[in-house]
Amino acid sequence: NTVSSVAFSPDGKTVLTGSNDGTARLWDIKTGEQLKELIQPELPVRSVAFSPDGTMIAIGLMIEGGVVLWKRSEDTGSWAKTRKGSAEELFIEKGKYLF
Repeated sequence: NTVSSVAFSPDGKTVLTGSNDGTARLWDIKTGEQLKELIQPELPVRSVAFSPDGTMIAIGLMIEGGVVLWKRSEDTGSWAKTRKGSAEELFIEKGKYLF
């Protein structure tokens, strides 16, 4: 379960980690409590990112152009094929995202 990527939420209250086992976990920075576990089985996580407004999470997978988008308020994600496989490069200003 090696952590491969880390991102801090815009409000500084949570941190998102991505691991080689296909999981991304959301943590409370103050308490260290795990808030949510997002799983993409058998697809190692390459990168993780928050949208600028903090409402969306992007998980870049170790396949060409594979990114999963999650609304923080939901328990399921949506697959998005992008030209780049990096979650950090997915979001642009004001919380919008590119495909």
